[in-house]
Amino acid sequence: MHRVRCAVVAALSLLMPAGLEAQETVRPLKELAEHLQRPLADQGPRPGTWTMSGADGVRRVVLPRMFAQGGGQSAGSASQRSTTRTVLGAIVGATGGFFAGGFTGAWIEGDRCNCDDPGFVGFLIGAPVGAVAGGILGGFYLF
Repeated sequence: MHRVRCAVVAALSLLMPAGLEAQETVRPLKELAEHLQRPLADQGPRPGTWTMSGADGVRRVVLPRMFAQGGGQSAGSASQRSTTRTVLGAIVGATGGFFAGGFTGAWIEGDRCNCDDPGFVGFLIGAPVGAVAGGILGGFYLF
């Protein structure tokens, strides 16, 4: 069993990228300073907006109907959930994570101690780790 785990770890390490290449992400400071000093009107419209020129020659930004004032649901209320749903998701996620982490920890430890309770220490280590991870993920994504 120990050889299988070593083979899995070796295979996973070969799949990971070996080296990090240098990336050129820094703009010249002069170009960045010029970009930041330009007013927003000079930078053009944002993606997803339309512009119209009025009879007086003034350019106005026109938002799509779904983003207009009073048109449809506001963007902030769509992503907000009640505290009850967040707490309930965290409770369900922590419960599932407790058992998943515990059984995974027991599986990782295996039967290498030749004792009465093989995998017990792995369960004790994996259960709280799984509960915390499951609680966090459940609070964000469940319900």
